[in-house]
Amino acid sequence: MLESLWQDLRYGTRILVRSPGFTVAILVTLALGIGANTAIFSVIHGVLLRPLPYPDGERLVHLEQPVARQGGESAGFSPLELEDYRQRLTGIQRLVEYHSMPFNIVGQGEPRRVQTAVVSSGFFDTLGVRPLLGRTFLPDEEKPGAAPVLILSHAYWQRELGGDPTIVGKTFTMNGRTHTVIGVLPPVPQYPGENDVYMPVSACPFRSGEHWAHARTSRGLTVLGRLAPGVSIVEARAELERAAASLHQAWPEAYPEAQGFTATASRIQDRLVARARPTLLLLFVTAVFLLLIVCANVANLTLARLARREHELAVRVAVGAGQGRLARQLLTEHLLLSFLGGLLGLVVAVAGMELLVAFVARYTSRAVEVEVGAPMLLINLGLSLGTGLVLSLLPALPARTLFGAVAKNGSSGSRVSPRLRGFFIVSQVALSCVLLVGAGLMLRSMVRLHRVDPGFDPENVLTARVDLGWDRYREDDKVRAFAEQLVPRLEGLPGVTVVGLANELPLGGSEPWTMALQVEGEEVSAGQVRPRADLRSATSGYFHALGVPLLKGRLFEPGDRPDTAPVVVVNQAFARTYLAGGEPQGRRISFDEGRNWVTVVGVV
Repeated sequence: MLESLWQDLRYGTRILVRSPGFTVAILVTLALGIGANTAIFSVIHGVLLRPLPYPDGERLVHLEQPVARQGGESAGFSPLELEDYRQRLTGIQRLVEYHSMPFNIVGQGEPRRVQTAVVSSGFFDTLGVRPLLGRTFLPDEEKPGAAPVLILSHAYWQRELGGDPTIVGKTFTMNGRTHTVIGVLPPVPQYPGENDVYMPVSACPFRSGEHWAHARTSRGLTVLGRLAPGVSIVEARAELERAAASLHQAWPEAYPEAQGFTATASRIQDRLVARARPTLLLLFVTAVFLLLIVCANVANLTLARLARREHELAVRVAVGAGQGRLARQLLTEHLLLSFLGGLLGLVVAVAGMELLVAFVARYTSRAVEVEVGAPMLLINLGLSLGTGLVLSLLPALPARTLFGAVAKNGSSGSRVSPRLRGFFIVSQVALSCVLLVGAGLMLRSMVRLHRVDPGFDPENVLTARVDLGWDRYREDDKVRAFAEQLVPRLEGLPGVTVVGLANELPLGGSEPWTMALQVEGEEVSAGQVRPRADLRSATSGYFHALGVPLLKGRLFEPGDRPDTAPVVVVNQAFARTYLAGGEPQGRRISFDEGRNWVTVVGVV
């Protein structure tokens, strides 16, 4: 049997070498089809199917506090609410808090801006993460007055500190305080987000403030936990809803009925991929269509080649080869082609993986888990084997007819059924049309996006980021004084015509600061969802530097200061949506349900 298989392989290889044009066409087609499918299926496996890289990761849950009046967005939790839920919940255990913000860090080299996670002492115990070096936080280290300590992420430790094995015990300065490194995390993905360093809540100048400790409405924290053994996510949600109802009844002033506060929980794994799932499923369907087109194309070429091999087959029948042996020979050739195409497809998959992962990373942080490894090799092997079998089965009927004719007459006497070949051609064209239409629509969308006027002129505009230390610039007046000194100095540089400041760049990719609003004179009834708008802090020079045209009114002026009436500049879309029916200038807007008002002075 093995000797016969070896003969089939050698003969199949010689046949393919003798037809270089046919072989190259088949291999290129298979490489593109199998390679694209390998890359897409590998991403789907790494994002949707692969378990979280934590012990019992399927039991990790994310708690949310949606507010109906704010469009269902979660308000987050306050420390007081977190403590209340810890006491009331039994189905969800080990509740911990998390939030992330940037700080400046000094020591062990150049000053750096680091993304810092502020967490409960039991954060890593809840996730089930053990440090690579040192230890994690102790319960006493999150209490007020505790000595500041830090845990470094593995990526930051390697990238900025060269993987220094003696880093534990060394110190950094953050927010004017000395922090001691107590541990380094292993190289595992970080959730809910990627951070450079971790600190306990007591070390954060914001989280340790009095307003966080005593105000139930000081919300914004993310809360994670673990399902208790034997408790389903449905049961945990029901218990959470009952606990939330008791809190709403005990402190009605913190949960206005008109706002529509609720509480819910979801598995972290489901929440992380919720936005990515539809896109990945669409990619999956596209990949399947592409593979079907490849199979139809290769089957069509195979049928044409099979018809040209009648004389060869007749000779083999004449020397005693049966239909089974001929069919096995063709199967061997198809599998050989598929595996060679799969090897080339693996190169295609690896080459396109970085681009595909970067695309998926826009929808889920789990994209960082996709890697070139055993799963990709197994997927590639499975696709190659499956494609080879399909390619062997598709021409099976015409091949059987051809074998029978050759065995009977020494020649087929006729070509492969035109009807069957027509079926493959029509199938190939139909599937290709579906993909081409989809590709055309995507291309048209990309062209339209490229032609969209962003509302500013990016030509000859340079940007720079200035990160101020919280220890020196915690008060707004100090930040304002720094800005007032910075702008004239920059404007005095050669080649600089205008300077503007803003807290975020347009289309910068960061999450916008969004707030619910109310326009004066337009009452919002109880239970009605208030409209929301993205806010940005900026100077008047911001509009001049970006070439944003003023359409109505005026821009900010030096006289617009904290001790004068607050003003805002709105864009044309905002004015058209919320300020229709009159001149926008002079209209007033509130972001705190009418307690304070700002006046619109211009439209850009």
